[in-house]
Amino acid sequence: MSTITQMRWLRIIVGAVLAEVALFAVVVALNFLPNGAAALPYIVVPACVLATFAGGRWVARAAGQRLVLHGLLVGALAALIYGALTWKTAIPTVYVVANWLKLAGGAAGGYAEALKNRAHTAANARTAPEG
Repeated sequence: MSTITQMRWLRIIVGAVLAEVALFAVVVALNFLPNGAAALPYIVVPACVLATFAGGRWVARAAGQRLVLHGLLVGALAALIYGALTWKTAIPTVYVVANWLKLAGGAAGGYAEALKNRAHTAANARTAPEG
């Protein structure tokens, strides 16, 4: 089976959409706060990384293999969704940077899940009976 068919595409799409919905919720909530719009550029970068990290980890948890790639695709699709929603709008540089960091956040989520799996496998190997 090829790499393309082994990917969890539906889960990647859902993870990216959920990450963007979470970011949208943060933006809307901040706009209701006094001076929230002024704080938005400082909050959007870590929020993008955290949202795609969570989405990438969630997707990688069910992937079985190529966990970092699954997470990276979550970040890439989330950035594409944002780009599709704002393609006619001039956006500040901080938002461009935040969208590039979505790739890193998603890949880091997949990597974190891979590390957890590796630690779990090592712990099981240590406790497995010989024989």
